[in-house]
Amino acid sequence: EKQLMDYYRAEKSLLTTDTRYLLAGSFALAGDRRTYTELLPPQFTTPEPVRTSGYNFDSPLRANALILNVLLDTDLNNNDIPRYMDYLSKTYRRYRWYSTQDDAFTLLAFGKAARMASSTKVSGTINVGDQQLAYEGGNKKWKIDPFGKSITLSTRGEGRVYYSLVTEGIRKDGHIPIEDKNLQVRREYLDRAGATVSLSTVKQNDLLVVRISINCNVDILENVAITDMLPAGFEIENPRLTETTNYSFIKNASSPEYLDIRDDRMNLYTSFKGRKQQVFYYLVRAITQGEFMHAPVVAEAMYDANYYSASGAGKVRVAR
Repeated sequence: EKQLMDYYRAEKSLLTTDTRYLLAGSFALAGDRRTYTELLPPQFTTPEPVRTSGYNFDSPLRANALILNVLLDTDLNNNDIPRYMDYLSKTYRRYRWYSTQDDAFTLLAFGKAARMASSTKVSGTINVGDQQLAYEGGNKKWKIDPFGKSITLSTRGEGRVYYSLVTEGIRKDGHIPIEDKNLQVRREYLDRAGATVSLSTVKQNDLLVVRISINCNVDILENVAITDMLPAGFEIENPRLTETTNYSFIKNASSPEYLDIRDDRMNLYTSFKGRKQQVFYYLVRAITQGEFMHAPVVAEAMYDANYYSASGAGKVRVAR
């Protein structure tokens, strides 16, 4: 291991900014502070690598969170620590989507910083509308109703306090953004001859072929998830329709990397590697009479929010 570390120490041009910090941190933890100092970049910088959808799942957030983790483990007095914390905080406020890697390394870093601040003597008051809560230090958790109310926090004493507001719920209007962002997913319902079926003319016990087609505008995109929510009156009949099944119109059906079959939805997972269009088929049966809301089919790259598509929301009527 020491030989490998020395090799990359001599070949710094092979290292990205975050891996340079990781190597420096390894030397620091091994007791070699001189090499640690030599490996650090001469001035503060925030690396901005291209986000990847697979392999190492690199991204700007991940790279800078790794650097912050190294500094918190090896150099608590480093002036760049608050700069990286400020960068990550501002970035998280700017966007709404982050990968698991982004969240994990950022949470790990901020957790270390929070433990450093746990010995401070700070008290304060939290106002949630007309409700007032007293904070006397340490880790505290309150269950509040924040919707439609102003929330203010005032503190007294020296040190830092970190807070978060976690909300959950279901939209009352059921709205899902319908758009194509570097991906295009479409859903069709067909009969056994391959003709398009209108969702206003479905009869109870009808067997329908669902065709999901997805197009991508790049040659390589990994870890794409497709979620097809069924209306309440449908159930999945056969999730693995291919050209070997007795439906002559099915040609060149794609095979997903993984299927997640549930009572109320079909989840397909795939990747694009040179083939920019893929088509999937499965069977559903109309089992219950009535009129039901039908959610859109949604496709998204699990590690890159720049690739998203949703289409096909509406209603389904199942008659006798």
